[in-house]
Amino acid sequence: ESLASSMREHPKIFPPLLISMVAAGEASGSLDVAMERMSIQFEKTAKNQGMMKKAMIYPMVVGIVAIGVVAIMLLVVIPSYSTMFETLNAELPAITKIVLAASGFMQSYWFVILAIAVLAILIVKAYLTTDSGKRLWSQIQFYIPMVTNLVVKTASANMARTLGTLISAGVPLVEAVDIVAHTMENVLIKDALMDAKDQIMIGVPLSEPLKECGLFPPMVHHMVKI
Repeated sequence: ESLASSMREHPKIFPPLLISMVAAGEASGSLDVAMERMSIQFEKTAKNQGMMKKAMIYPMVVGIVAIGVVAIMLLVVIPSYSTMFETLNAELPAITKIVLAASGFMQSYWFVILAIAVLAILIVKAYLTTDSGKRLWSQIQFYIPMVTNLVVKTASANMARTLGTLISAGVPLVEAVDIVAHTMENVLIKDALMDAKDQIMIGVPLSEPLKECGLFPPMVHHMVKI
C-alpha cells in the first residue's frame, strides 16, 4: 500500500493538499522533493495566518476598550451625576434623559444584558459553522472595505502558491484547482474556483473564469493568462 493511500484513511489529520502532493511524488519518484515543497508551503501558510492574526489584534483591542469605557460610563460615571440632575429644576435635554435611562437600566439589569450578550455570541458562533452561516459571512466580508482587501489578497496569494506547488509536482490542472478550491475559507471564492474547474473540463482557459467571477485582482487572471 502506498503512503498516499494510507494517508487518505486519516482525512482529519492529513489535508487533501498533502495527500495529492505525496501521490504525485510517489508516481514521479520524487517523494523527497514533494515533501520539501510541502514543508515550504505550510511554513508560508502559517506565516501568513500569523500576520493576519497580528493585524486583527489592534481592532479587537480597540473594540474591547470601547465597550469597557461605555460600560464604566454607564455604571459608574453617569450615576454619580444623576443625583445632581435630579436637584435641578430645569428641563433636561432628550439625549441626557436617554443616557440616564440607559444607565439606570444597565444598573438594574446588567446580568440580563450580560446573559443576552453571551447567548448572542454563542448563537452567532454556532450559526457561522453552518453552510448558510459561512456563505453569509463570506458575503459580508466583501462589503467591509478593509476586510475585503485583506480577504482578496490573502486568498489570491494562497491560491497562486498552492496551485503552483501542485502543478509543479505534476498534479493535473483540473485536480489541482479542485484541491485549491477546498482549501479556501471564503465560500464565494471556493464556488468561483469550483466553477473554474468545471469550465476547464470543457476546454475553457483558467484565466477566463477567474476574470469573469470578479473576485480576484486583475494581476491574477492576467498572469494566469500569460
